[in-house]
Amino acid sequence: MKQPRVYLSHLNDPFVNLALEEWLVRRHDAEQMILLIYRNSPAVVIGRNQNPWLEHSPQACQASGAVLARRVSGGG
Repeated sequence: MKQPRVYLSHLNDPFVNLALEEWLVRRHDAEQMILLIYRNSPAVVIGRNQNPWLEHSPQACQASGAVLARRVSGGG
C-alpha cells in the first residue's frame, strides 16, 4: 500500500474546495489513500443525485448567506 497523503485547504470557498476534492479524486489512483481537510463558509452541499428543491430551503439559504453547491460525487 502506498503512503497516505493528507491535504489541508486553508480556503473557505465551498466551490473551490469541492473542485479541489474532485481534482484529487481524479488525479490519484484507486490504491492511493487520500484525506482532504477543509472548512467551508456557510453552504448547503448536495450530492449529484439529490434534488436541490427537496434538500434545501432557498429562503433559509438567502437569509443566512449560505450558498448551494453540488458535489460531483454521490455525497452522503
